[in-house]
Amino acid sequence: MSLLGRIFGYPVSQGSTTGAGSHDGRASPFSGEERHSLSEMAQIHGRITERLKEPDSLTGSSCDGLVEDLREISEILLWGEQNDHQELFDYFCEKEMLGNFVKVISMPSIAVAVKIQLLQTMSLLTQNLRTRTSLIYVFSNDHINNLISVPCDWSADEELLSYYVTFVKGLALRLDPEMLTLFFHSDQFVLYTVPIRLYNSADAMVRTSVRTLTLAIYQVADRSCMDFLV
Repeated sequence: MSLLGRIFGYPVSQGSTTGAGSHDGRASPFSGEERHSLSEMAQIHGRITERLKEPDSLTGSSCDGLVEDLREISEILLWGEQNDHQELFDYFCEKEMLGNFVKVISMPSIAVAVKIQLLQTMSLLTQNLRTRTSLIYVFSNDHINNLISVPCDWSADEELLSYYVTFVKGLALRLDPEMLTLFFHSDQFVLYTVPIRLYNSADAMVRTSVRTLTLAIYQVADRSCMDFLV
């Protein structure tokens, strides 16, 4: 089973007959390449843009379409990397979708379901992208730092908190000395200072995740970073 098969629960390959575009399980006449095309990516981007024009309306079942579009974004990007379709990630960058994700999750009126899906989408990308230039793009421009430090009470919803700590832990586990410089600045290191506030959480899973994050950071920290941490 392919990478996407393990993530989404079905085999994805060129010529696959089930998956996106066939959400009810019926056979699809489209191959993986046709379903995960640049035109499909553009359509999803267009739908997301239209839906976000009225963010106050994205509550309850009315946000289901946006949740599905966000899920499909990660599926298409990972399929594109796996099958050497760099144009899909290039489009993602060109349209500044990552920056828009941060804007969405910071909207107080957006449904929790949308925020959860955004965290899932970002976790899938940060944990599964293998092309280093793509990963560096995702980690750069402070988009991830801004997402981590969004003024949001993650603890207000148990499921949302779970996805948040999974996201930040996954980031820490992907760090190496070079990647660390994209998160750590001389007077700011939100990947550490924000999650550490949850160190004494009543949830054992959250405490364990924060400790794993802390250890991962200490393993790659250089001298200036260690001076900041201690």
